[in-house]
Amino acid sequence: MLPKLIAALPLALCLSLSAAAATPPDPLDEALATAGLSADRLGFSPKGYWLRYPDPRQIPYVNRMFSDLFERPERIEDTVRLLARAAQDHLGEPYRSANDDGLFRAAYYVGWDLRLSGHRDYTAGLEDAAPAGEGAEDPLVLAVERLWLDAGRPFDLVGLDKPADWPRRREDARTAAAALDPELRALVARAVLGLADALRWHRLAFRDVDGNDRIAAFGLRDLGAAQFDGMEYHAELDRIARDLDEWSLQTSSRKVVAAGERLAKAAKAWLGTTRADPAAQRLDLVTPAGRIVVSGSGDDVHEEPDVLLLLDLGGNDVYRGATGATGSLQQPVSLAVDLAGDDRYLAEDERTPSQGSGILGTGVLIDVSGNDRYRARGSSQGYGLFGTGLLADLAGDDLYELDVEGQGAAEFGVGLLFDLAGDDRYRIVSGGQGFGGVGNGIGTLVDLAGSDRYFAEPDSSKAYRPDYHSQLRVNYSYAQGAAAGRRGDLMDGHSWAGGIGTLLDLGGNDEYRSGNWSAGSGYWYGIGWLYDAEGDDLYSASVFSLAAGAHFCIGALFDGAGNDRYEGYGDSHTGLAFGHDFTIAILHDAAGDDTYRLGADGFGYAINMSLALFIDSSGNDSYALDRGKEGFGVTNFTPADLAPPPARNYLVHGVQVGLFLDAAGEDAYLERDPETGAESRSSARKDGARILRPASPAREAGGRHAGVFVDRR
Repeated sequence: MLPKLIAALPLALCLSLSAAAATPPDPLDEALATAGLSADRLGFSPKGYWLRYPDPRQIPYVNRMFSDLFERPERIEDTVRLLARAAQDHLGEPYRSANDDGLFRAAYYVGWDLRLSGHRDYTAGLEDAAPAGEGAEDPLVLAVERLWLDAGRPFDLVGLDKPADWPRRREDARTAAAALDPELRALVARAVLGLADALRWHRLAFRDVDGNDRIAAFGLRDLGAAQFDGMEYHAELDRIARDLDEWSLQTSSRKVVAAGERLAKAAKAWLGTTRADPAAQRLDLVTPAGRIVVSGSGDDVHEEPDVLLLLDLGGNDVYRGATGATGSLQQPVSLAVDLAGDDRYLAEDERTPSQGSGILGTGVLIDVSGNDRYRARGSSQGYGLFGTGLLADLAGDDLYELDVEGQGAAEFGVGLLFDLAGDDRYRIVSGGQGFGGVGNGIGTLVDLAGSDRYFAEPDSSKAYRPDYHSQLRVNYSYAQGAAAGRRGDLMDGHSWAGGIGTLLDLGGNDEYRSGNWSAGSGYWYGIGWLYDAEGDDLYSASVFSLAAGAHFCIGALFDGAGNDRYEGYGDSHTGLAFGHDFTIAILHDAAGDDTYRLGADGFGYAINMSLALFIDSSGNDSYALDRGKEGFGVTNFTPADLAPPPARNYLVHGVQVGLFLDAAGEDAYLERDPETGAESRSSARKDGARILRPASPAREAGGRHAGVFVDRR
């Protein structure tokens, strides 16, 4: 009788019934219960009567997810896993082989929808070029005519009451188009129409934006360097954000990505079936919207300026300058597609955005196959500022080298880097590999497969961006799933929220090396998270890293499986689940025999009303902290925190928890001599231990401050 009853119940109720019957108590609930707490008491919901607290309702550009996740931290890991699932589903080969919108849908879930609600993931609404019938105008010529007319300029010139002898724009377009195979010509025409529509929506988006503000904003580079402590205020960015029609801008970006993906797939299919000579396909046509370039299958050097559309059919090519990027205000939409070959993309000028960069517009670069090298100085490799930048590399072992701001980074926009296969290397100094900057910037790096290496230069003697938290020896990285806003409270009061910085690595044995503020790090209303699905991984970072943050933020690191190593670099502290000043910091390693090494102040350490949760769900693990240092489920509670002065009155609202939980396995807890590195067993922390600080949180801390150490055998 029971099986029939369950079969008739809704699925959710069936799951809850079976879970209640078979699942043991949740280890986290058990650990919290030792301090008299429950999960529904965690999190923060700021109120207007909190004196001196920077109210998120008056901090511009706070991401729509922030306040809800701040109040319900148990939804953070669910959200990250949903992002990872969306990326896996749509970027994976099964979906892309059957559909031509995998990049578009992934960009929606891990980019556009995180920034702006209103669109859905169904379609970009692209136009199609009608096939040419007998006597009809060629589709590519018609698409080019559309670009001229949309620019408010005639396609057919008239002089002395007759067609002009010269220039002959229509005839020139016909001659240029005739050099292409008719099937390929139709594919290019369809892409051009999509870009023409994108340009129309771009014009609508900026119709009320002052031209001088656009000029000032376009000239900005390395914006994040002076924003985190409010060292420089750019009023033009506030004005653009006020006057911009961002729904129209996102509509434009969606069309560029969709047109590029459709062209890449269709042109690859054409290559596989055509009887035409790929090497003979050539087109270089100047239009008011930028050049349209088609290059054959040879080894080419591309240095064309002001490109609307570039399609290269193969060969080991070299690209210089603004490739797939908004290289000027006059070129707000740019698309580049390379179908094959081991290519080199070079942008050596620090002022040149490239390789999927959208500054006040949309720049997209899609490389379909080959072992490629990408090198740029800044604002490149998936960077957005009031726009969308996308770099998508679909196959090969690739090298990405960048100085600052890119590899999935954005301010006031969306920056995306998708790498779908191969063992890849990512190198940056600062501000990338999944960085969400000021103005609710959404920066996402997704690597679908392969054993990859992520590096953000930590040594300030090699690249000087030093952090005073490390005596100027270690750099601010702001990388590998990091987000930072503009902390204006110290300077001019113009505080801007950070956005969401996401790094999703979905396969392989990976390395993550960085300096400070990295690997799941948040700052000033920013959300930084890193998710690695599987593999034996290495995480090496220093201060405010490895699931950490300061000042009203969220920093999280989730590892799904594998025997992993977490190592504090240099004078490492404040990491491995560390939160300061209303920070939610969560590190969860779900499986594997893992090792953890840190200098001080970590492993679930919460100060100044924060929530820091360190959870290792299974495996035989090893932990080391420098001798005499604090860590492993602690807070900085003192009795004075129960009755703070008016300037700190907001500390009485909410619950502060520093929690360390090892849920299973035979584990080793070590104390490390900072001088010699020698390690010895801890006398207090060991398998089966349960430690509360204070010993009775309900009585000594009013039920609002709890340090919890739990090791379950």
